[in-house]
Amino acid sequence: MFLARASFIISLNIILAVAESTIENQTCSGEDCKLNSRTEVGRTPPQPVKANDLKCCACGQATYRMTFVGKWSRLTHPRHFPGPMSSWSALIGCSHSNEYHMWRYGNLASLGVQRLGEWGSTSKLEEEMRKQGNKVLNIIKMPGLWWGVGRSVIEFRADQTHSLLSVMSRIVPSPDWYVGVDSLNLCHVNCTWKNEETVDLFPLDAGTDDGINFISVNARSNPQQPIRRIDTRLHNHPMSSFYLPDNDAIRPFAQIKIERLGVSGSCLRSNMKGPFPPKPARIDCQVSRWSSWTPCSVTCGLGKQVRGRDVIVQPMHDGIPCPNLYDYKICDLQTCDDNNNNKCLVSAWSTWSKCTGTCGIGFKVRKRTIIRQPALGNKTCPKLIKKRRCRLSPCQKDRGRASAADCVVSAWSSWSECNRQCNRGKKKRTRQILNKAKDGGRRCPRLQEKRKCLVRKCPKK
Repeated sequence: MFLARASFIISLNIILAVAESTIENQTCSGEDCKLNSRTEVGRTPPQPVKANDLKCCACGQATYRMTFVGKWSRLTHPRHFPGPMSSWSALIGCSHSNEYHMWRYGNLASLGVQRLGEWGSTSKLEEEMRKQGNKVLNIIKMPGLWWGVGRSVIEFRADQTHSLLSVMSRIVPSPDWYVGVDSLNLCHVNCTWKNEETVDLFPLDAGTDDGINFISVNARSNPQQPIRRIDTRLHNHPMSSFYLPDNDAIRPFAQIKIERLGVSGSCLRSNMKGPFPPKPARIDCQVSRWSSWTPCSVTCGLGKQVRGRDVIVQPMHDGIPCPNLYDYKICDLQTCDDNNNNKCLVSAWSTWSKCTGTCGIGFKVRKRTIIRQPALGNKTCPKLIKKRRCRLSPCQKDRGRASAADCVVSAWSSWSECNRQCNRGKKKRTRQILNKAKDGGRRCPRLQEKRKCLVRKCPKK
């Protein structure tokens, strides 16, 4: 499983903390703390967050570790799975107050949310969060995952005023689909910080593109639709990537795990003693130039190109974190058959399986998978399975019978003379059966071979 370790936190306001402060009642107890998992069922629509659920009375500043776990694979979500193109964009989020919300169920997406949902770009959304000033404590940025399955880890902070967590990451490729958390409160109602929290993430539609499957062409939503959970009947079309006739629940595409690492500071400012030690100079991250784009990952149709860059100076003391070190773009090669983009695209054949059966004649199998379904109205996909015969050990018709015997033939005879005196002809050689096969033994091989011969060229008349 791919593991990306990240420490990209941008502090928007300075939080003063007292070293070695003693905070009472930091551990969770009682009835209010029994449920520490926010796991949603795939067919249950999300409920609006109540205003009381966004308040916090916990003391000090809490440090958390957040793990983003990608679960999108052919095994968990086989329908229209885009193969090697499946990945996650950079994840962006923040710890914030109740006066700001990055995105909300039922509301229209901002321009920043739209650009992340459609293109995976985080720059506009980061700009929107920076403009919020003291309403945002930390901006959280994690690099994207190259594959649908993997994980990234990061640490961030929260305090009594900024106890809410919101994050989002684009499903790649997709029209404007993403997964995320909206205003997750890290406080308990008994004024303690949560020890841990696990949230299953289901696909969401940003409401800015009307595409119905992962590789749909751009189709601007007019008018723009509110942000909503994707279910099996949202698009109600057989070509939809989430269309299921039996209306089954959708499995989680990803998961967020939150773990508390520690708490510092106190509710009483009078407990803080100064002077504080001078803060070291901030060191911002520095990176190299982008490398050249790699060749397209496919020979025709839709593929992926990647470029990268290296870290020259690591950020320190709340310096500006490093940006994404890898970037990719879709490449579309028009060298396949006519109307290639509308045809079914399949993978290469697998190797032949082992010969299966009990004795005598068995079968070997090789398979291939569908990478892209054909467009509506086009031909179906070619065969995905091939079989061929193979030989196993001879069968015994009954236990009292003699062992099986293979066919035995003589050595090849010498080649005969060419059957023509000039120009191209043929000559042959033969061999004889000495003992015939019996009781399922190996059959006789061919008894005659021919080859071309040329004595001389015939004279012209």
